[in-house]
Amino acid sequence: MTMPVIKESSAMKKRHITHGLCVLSVILSAALASPARAATVDVSVEGTVTKPTCSVTTLHKTVTFGAVAPGEKKELSPITVGVNCAGADVTTSVWASLKNGGYSGFPYIAYLWVDGVIPTETAEKTNFQLIKVDDGYPIEFRGTANQVFCEGTKTRSCSLKPSISANAKAKTGAGKVVVVFNLNHS
Repeated sequence: MTMPVIKESSAMKKRHITHGLCVLSVILSAALASPARAATVDVSVEGTVTKPTCSVTTLHKTVTFGAVAPGEKKELSPITVGVNCAGADVTTSVWASLKNGGYSGFPYIAYLWVDGVIPTETAEKTNFQLIKVDDGYPIEFRGTANQVFCEGTKTRSCSLKPSISANAKAKTGAGKVVVVFNLNHS
């Protein structure tokens, strides 16, 4: 048995060519429609990660207590110690130390220098304290971050009342004590 030979008519040839062109058109369209390869670029982002900090301030750089007679005690208007945290929540506290003045046997009492020296005899000394207005307790002048006051996490102010107490035989002269307020970040 022999297979019959099918002769293509010109209409069939046109249909095959048209069909072939459609397939080619679809393939080319897909290739042309796909996104072009993009170039790449690296961007380096740099900076410093820091822990927010606070600062300690006071408007009272000098406190004048005027004249104090031997045996007299004088309390002055409160001074304010401020902690500025610039909007951040940072756990901080303040502690005090003496730049000049003398430490007594009690951490919350400082001795005034009188005419540039601390009198040697206790009876000749003049005592200085800073009393917390909020609770009535004196702050300590030990000079360590273990003895703190004005604790918190935000910007705040703490009031302290200076107190001068001259012993009965206090040495007379120009008295001075310098307190340094330090900020402790926890």
